[in-house]
Amino acid sequence: MSKRWAVVIGVAAAGVLVLATQLTTAAQERPREREINLLFAQTANRGTMKPIKGTPRFSLKLFGVNPQVVWFSDRPARQSGQIPVRGFTRSWAGFGFVEDPPNAALTLLRAHDRHDTVVVELSRPKFNKKKNRLRYTARILDEATGGLSHLNSDLDPRLRRRFRLASLFIDDATAHVVGSCVIQARTRCVGADLSGGYMARENLTGADLTRANLTRANLSGANLTLTRLNQTVLVEANLRGATLGGTDLSGADLRGADWDEARFTIETKFCNTTMPNGRINNSDC
Repeated sequence: MSKRWAVVIGVAAAGVLVLATQLTTAAQERPREREINLLFAQTANRGTMKPIKGTPRFSLKLFGVNPQVVWFSDRPARQSGQIPVRGFTRSWAGFGFVEDPPNAALTLLRAHDRHDTVVVELSRPKFNKKKNRLRYTARILDEATGGLSHLNSDLDPRLRRRFRLASLFIDDATAHVVGSCVIQARTRCVGADLSGGYMARENLTGADLTRANLTRANLSGANLTLTRLNQTVLVEANLRGATLGGTDLSGADLRGADWDEARFTIETKFCNTTMPNGRINNSDC
């Protein structure tokens, strides 16, 4: 294992403690929107990588996986956070990984230099919570690309079938950024200015948008299940067709918001919430 990768793994571990960077200024104009690249990192106590008979692919199994997958965003956002393993696998299609399988670097902390790093294409993730096992279908690649291209000088032709202390760095994901907030499940953008932002059909499951400014934001068709929107300004926001299940809207301002055809799958909190008609709801307090 090279010193460079030891440092990367250290950064990944530290990243678990780092949450998304918050806005430092309250810009009055519409936040700039852009796409950025994401890198995911996950670790496991041990694993196996065995050929699938009759195919060029392998069955990659990771055991004793860390319950959280750490994610990092590229410049200029420079954010990081974490997603539960089950949430990560369930968001696989949302990251575009079904249509365009991601590349990943599988590295071993305590292995011979000739058998400690390979780059693979990943597909079909499946997490078994009871066994704490994560399984992928993998295909070994000859070279690394994108954010993993610096690894080409360290690549090995194969790993041993059984290994210990593994780290998997998954590249090729993109994310929508509004202002400095990465728009994805379980992101944390407390107090962010997202006014006028376009977030239609985005998956914001479990996100923390407490005290954010979402005035006139387009959240039509968005998944806001278990999202924290308490004390959030949603004046004239478009929530048409959004999913609001277990969402915390306590103290939120929804004056003039459009939530026609919104779906309420489980109980949603409306304590001291200013409703679209301007009335304050105290029934859930």
